[in-house]
Amino acid sequence: MGNQTLFTTRAVVIKTQDFKENDKLVWFYTENMGKITAVVRGAKKSKSKFLSLTLPLCYGEYLMYKGKNLYTLQEGRILNSFQGLLDNLDKLTYSSYLCELVDIACSDEESNEYIFKDFLTTLYLLNTDALDYELLVRAFEIKLLRYTGYNINLDSCSVCGKKISTSNYINLSNYGGVCDECPKENGTYISKGGYNALRFLKNMHISKLYRLNLNSEIKNEIERVTTFLISNNYSKKPKSLEMLKYIKEWWIMENITLEKVDMVKDRTNVTYEEAKEALEFCNGDVLEALIYIEKNQPKIVDEDNSENEENNKSSVSVDELKAYIKELIDKGNVTRIKIKKDEKELADIPVNAGVAATVIGIIIPPILAAALIAAIATKITIEITKEDGTVEVVNKYVSKVASDVKEKASDIAGKVKNKVNEVKKENPIFTDENKEKIYTGGETIYSYTVKFDEEDSDK
Repeated sequence: MGNQTLFTTRAVVIKTQDFKENDKLVWFYTENMGKITAVVRGAKKSKSKFLSLTLPLCYGEYLMYKGKNLYTLQEGRILNSFQGLLDNLDKLTYSSYLCELVDIACSDEESNEYIFKDFLTTLYLLNTDALDYELLVRAFEIKLLRYTGYNINLDSCSVCGKKISTSNYINLSNYGGVCDECPKENGTYISKGGYNALRFLKNMHISKLYRLNLNSEIKNEIERVTTFLISNNYSKKPKSLEMLKYIKEWWIMENITLEKVDMVKDRTNVTYEEAKEALEFCNGDVLEALIYIEKNQPKIVDEDNSENEENNKSSVSVDELKAYIKELIDKGNVTRIKIKKDEKELADIPVNAGVAATVIGIIIPPILAAALIAAIATKITIEITKEDGTVEVVNKYVSKVASDVKEKASDIAGKVKNKVNEVKKENPIFTDENKEKIYTGGETIYSYTVKFDEEDSDK
């Protein structure tokens, strides 16, 4: 050993490689020296004292010295072997990914106490099943990007610098959100819920992630952002998670049988495709698929026996429907309202200041009159888009019993036109340059973007 100075450091084994006949090359991420590579003599022998000390993911205290090119391990003791990470495919893959990420992102002998602490904390939490695996990994990715010079700015516009509370777009070149006034280029759209969750992950300590509960859509959005930043800023692209995705996809396909699809279909009255998609989303679990459909699909009424009876019990008049939609708008937190019948879009109403309240009183009667010509009560689906990007679906049965829907479809156009002209006089935002007529098989669709569309008679 000569005049080489011994030193002690705590470290995690992030990678190993066979070296010569009985030795190993071991990559450690250390507390005080960052990433280092050490030769471990005799580590491949079954009776070697170094065998367990050099297993991947092992966290220990190591005594070593630096030779001409590499470090050499002299002694060590295990602090935590993290063996629990080896018992579960997801945990094993995610922990391997974390090690691979540290290896790719960190240069040799560049110490960073924050990376070491967060890396170790993430492994502990992953080992104990305390938190959602995906959230843990996403949080660590965001922290690592920050510590290695790729911090994401979510508090101000990355283009103009103006402070923002939230956004629906992230510029991946400038590493930050974009305000409503700036061009949305070189990036990706994200829901406001996803944006806010990303900010939470960025600012919150990893140990506090139990406060956050995200749905799969938002987690996918965050993964899309972090994957892009990691793939485009580090020298190599991590491969560990790709194998996990492949294995999961294979397992799901192998375990989604026709029998399971039939069970879900028969119990929920959805299509084969919808049943299959629900099973895929729930990793082949029939019970979870049933619950998922129950939460996300509109209720289906037995058309043969009870539809009219149930409709009459729960039906509302047009005036009641107008009041309901106005109430939604008055409560705030709503950006768009869509009205559908049998999957056909009858109206698309953006909730803009000075527009929505006026439009509601104009469009509802003619829309519902056209829809109710041949029915006692018609199911109307209302899709309510919230500010955070989530969509709430409400079904209403609208009856033509009430006096507010006596007109036939052929009489509607003139009345709508007169009302629109009245509104135009009071609201300069309604201009003729935005007129649009849409017809589908004789049924008029009233389409609204920012301004109200003037309708002419269908002759």
